[in-house]
Amino acid sequence: MTYADCMKDFLEIYASIVNMALEGGVEVLSRVSHLTQMTSEDKVQFLRGCHRGWDKAQNTVFEQLCDITEDPLLSENQKDYRSLLLRKIIDSIVFTILRGQLHVVRRLALHDFPPGVNLEDTGEILSLVNKLNQESRMTFAVSADLTTPTTIFDIR
Repeated sequence: MTYADCMKDFLEIYASIVNMALEGGVEVLSRVSHLTQMTSEDKVQFLRGCHRGWDKAQNTVFEQLCDITEDPLLSENQKDYRSLLLRKIIDSIVFTILRGQLHVVRRLALHDFPPGVNLEDTGEILSLVNKLNQESRMTFAVSADLTTPTTIFDIR
């Protein structure tokens, strides 16, 4: 397999994860003709759909990070590049949760560069995060270890 083919495969996976993260609540929006006509039940369903999409994306990012780490054909630079792209998807989820409030996002940053991911620890954390997300679709738990700017934070 050539580098171009390998990169094409990765970009297809990447695009599918981005769609997963962004399209969770879209089906609810397709049922209403205008956002001002959303009922409170539509809003709840929209939020639940978004959270389910984020949950799927977060788990898929972790799976892909594990696959990248174990791929002997990828150089360290390619592993770092792909890992960073995937982690940026989680960053976008956090940014969306925080409603784009840059002053809050800036306060979360603890590092000058993205820290590495300890997959074993992150897997354990992700198990807890998944449990929290299954308990309620009205809240969303995110694994901060999968983000690039932070290692620890709690949004409730």
